[in-house]
Order: sequence, then C-alpha cells, then structure tokens
Amino acid sequence: DTPQEWQTWKLPLGAVEFTSTGDLKPIQIRKNTNASLDALHYGGGIRSVGSNARNAELVMDGDFSTGWSPDLSLPLEDRFIEIDLGRGVSAYQVTLIFAEDAPPFELFDLLLSTGEQQLDQIANPIPNTLVYRISERFKENTRHRLVYALDRPEHTPIQYLRIAVLKSPPGARLAEVEVEGIGDNLLLDLGQKGGDIQIIVDT
Repeated sequence: DTPQEWQTWKLPLGAVEFTSTGDLKPIQIRKNTNASLDALHYGGGIRSVGSNARNAELVMDGDFSTGWSPDLSLPLEDRFIEIDLGRGVSAYQVTLIFAEDAPPFELFDLLLSTGEQQLDQIANPIPNTLVYRISERFKENTRHRLVYALDRPEHTPIQYLRIAVLKSPPGARLAEVEVEGIGDNLLLDLGQKGGDIQIIVDT
C-alpha cells in the first residue's frame, strides 16, 4: 500500500516508478526529445558566454519570447555562447530559432563537440579544453528557423555547442537552441537504477 513497502521488493528501478498514491507504474520512455530542455538535470547548462551572460540560459528554456544576443560593442571574440548538454546525445539535428520581431544573426559559426579534449605534446588531455571537429559557417542568413542535420556518423553523439556571431543586425536574438535526439537514453544513471556494466576483453 505504500512506497516504503514496495521498496522491500527487488524492482527494476530503471523501468518503474512510485506514484504519490503508493502504486507502481512504468517509466515513460520518450522519443524525439529536445536535449536542451533537461540539460541542467544532467549537470549541463551554459558552459561559457562572451557577453550578456544574464540572458544566456534563455536559449534553452523552451520560451520563444525570450533569448540571448551578444553585445555588439565588444570585439568578435566576445560574441559567442557555448552550451553543455550535460551528456553525450545521439542527435539527428540542431535547430536554431531566432526571435521573430527582428532580423536573425546574419553571419555566424555553429561548432559541435563530442566532449573530446585537446592533447598536449605527450598526448595527455588538457583540462577545460574542447575540440570542435564539426564547424559550419552560415552566411547571409535570413531564416528565423535554421535546421542543421546531423547525418554523418562523426556528427554524433554531441555534448557541446558553440555559436560564434560574426555579424548581427541590432536587436537580433537567439531565442532557442534545440538539439533533437533519438530519445531517452536508458543507460544514464545506470548504477543508481540498480544496474551494472560488464566490459569483457578477449584477445
């Protein structure tokens, strides 16, 4: 009758959950998810931003009426935003949505990273660095909804995105960054769910 009584049972915690009334129900497994919306749950969020940091998280809150824009009075190296999804995501497209009440960013770079770090001279990872192996420049953009397809094996999984603004009309805002994935990853938090992983190497 209560969750405490159910907890004495051996249950597949990654497949069922308790309701407020003490019942059990299956965990909902979603398809075609937007990984930006729950990035904070996995320890992600805004990794870094060059200017207007107070508005940076508005690009991943699901609200198209808010957004981020760089400070155009600053040098080009300060006109960027970098997003951490909190985990590697098997994604099939990235969608950039710009505010409708102004022209969109006209010239900018979209960079994607799996989380791979740069290496020093003896091949040791350098802390707090990233390798962006995928880079796409968008020129003379007039679209308020821009979709970049991740259709090659090296494109995914991705964890980090960087948008570097090179030319922008006044008032332009990036409203949302959507990373559309295949669906929920059942292996996340595997240990907390009572599962484990065995790695067997046989030569």
